[in-house]
Amino acid sequence: MALMELRRDTISCNSLLNACDKSQQWMLSLHVLETMRTEGIQQDAITFTAVLGACETSDQWAVTMHLLQEVLDGGYCDWQADDIDYVHYFQAGSPYDCLKHMLILHTLTSMVNDASPFLYVDTHAGTGIYDLKSPEAQRFQNHQGGILSLMKVERHAASKALSDYLRLHGIFPRLCRKGSTFEETYLGSPAIAQLFLRPQDAAILFDASPQVASALDRNLQSLSGTSNTEVFCTSSYKWFSKSIKSQYQRYAHLSRVLALIDPPYDSASSSDKWNLFLVKRIRTMWPQSCVLLWYPFVSEGQTKRLDQRLVAMEIGTVLVADLAVSPKNDAPSESRPLVKAFLGTTPRGWQVMLTPPYDTSTIFTFLNGKQFSLRKLEFTSPSENSIDGQSFDMEMQLVHAASDGQMLISSVFLKVGLVDGNEYLSTFWPQFPPKVTPDGTAAQIANPYYAALPGGRSCFIFNGSGTVPPCGTDTIWMVFKEPLVISRAQRDLYRGDEALESEIWRRNG
Repeated sequence: MALMELRRDTISCNSLLNACDKSQQWMLSLHVLETMRTEGIQQDAITFTAVLGACETSDQWAVTMHLLQEVLDGGYCDWQADDIDYVHYFQAGSPYDCLKHMLILHTLTSMVNDASPFLYVDTHAGTGIYDLKSPEAQRFQNHQGGILSLMKVERHAASKALSDYLRLHGIFPRLCRKGSTFEETYLGSPAIAQLFLRPQDAAILFDASPQVASALDRNLQSLSGTSNTEVFCTSSYKWFSKSIKSQYQRYAHLSRVLALIDPPYDSASSSDKWNLFLVKRIRTMWPQSCVLLWYPFVSEGQTKRLDQRLVAMEIGTVLVADLAVSPKNDAPSESRPLVKAFLGTTPRGWQVMLTPPYDTSTIFTFLNGKQFSLRKLEFTSPSENSIDGQSFDMEMQLVHAASDGQMLISSVFLKVGLVDGNEYLSTFWPQFPPKVTPDGTAAQIANPYYAALPGGRSCFIFNGSGTVPPCGTDTIWMVFKEPLVISRAQRDLYRGDEALESEIWRRNG
């Protein structure tokens, strides 16, 4: 569609830009953007999100960096300092958080082995100190499998890095709050860095939330004072996008810099460009800086693209370290038997097809005594069902069949929350074929009855029809009221599948 045929306003231009984003037409998107400028058509966050998406997926990183600066200068950001839904407490003390802090501790130890001063930078600092008994920390209890499990490790069996980390947590309560124990208080990265700072060192910490920044300042004051530490209540993206001389003159003499970039990753699909923006800015300001970029592993493809983009920026040596956490014992147990399946990608969505011979543990007995055998799991986004008009990020449907052909579908809503990911889905989520294919990927998955249903078993039961042909009218639906929590990265991996884009686009209108 030619631009000349459109009614020239923000809505029509943004619609065209969204089409450019989906089809990776980055040059056309820049042309539309320039037309909006010359003709005085209002641009907004949607405008730049679409243009940035087209340029990013086309690997036009020089243009992307320039556009990000425009976004910050023009106030087109779709995030605001007073509209931040990320709560650092949710992840405090989780296994991944502990690993990150062990690496930070190890790097700080190396920094202080040199007598010359250094600067510590934390672009998304959080409150620095966390009460693990707080309602926020107790909501998901991610620390149970992290710091609390580590504290049970025998010191003689721990590596030096782990021993140093546990020793730091052991002495921390005496340095922080009278009467605290390690089970109540947990250190974030700013607090760990503060304990390492010497009189000649300095730190600059950022958090865009006034409440979080204020708590961070108070917590560090309770530790050892903040004479060499500055807390900025602002977005680090905005701070690093401003004039260099007016912002960092007092730190320009410090050539040794350790910077941590660990944003909340509200959207795993849009974080790369902002991460690269910060890396580029920090390395430009301090060419000898060491930048630690912490990011979620969404897929091998996305991680490889990020690695390639970092190398292409020509900012120095890049060390890549990926971590995968496996269960302590991968062997099947009586409580969670495995079932054989094929993981398939269809135009409708991802499917897990159980393969014969079917295990008796996958038979469901309904209220009237009729037995239904589980045949497959289907995933859709957004959800096909809703509660009181509210839909969910995704839906998992457990499709059963009786011997007479009648269908029973158990539906579980999947809702994005601030967790590392749904443990059950993580065991097979990255294995789906990237394209629609009649063949699938052979796999063994844990029996969904034991691992994939919500704790609350309250549900709506009604007769209806199936959502795919043949759409019989005698299908039994069981829709669970309580959703399962998944990570945004898991949802984005599903939505980012090229084979599913058109279907998701259709459902979202």
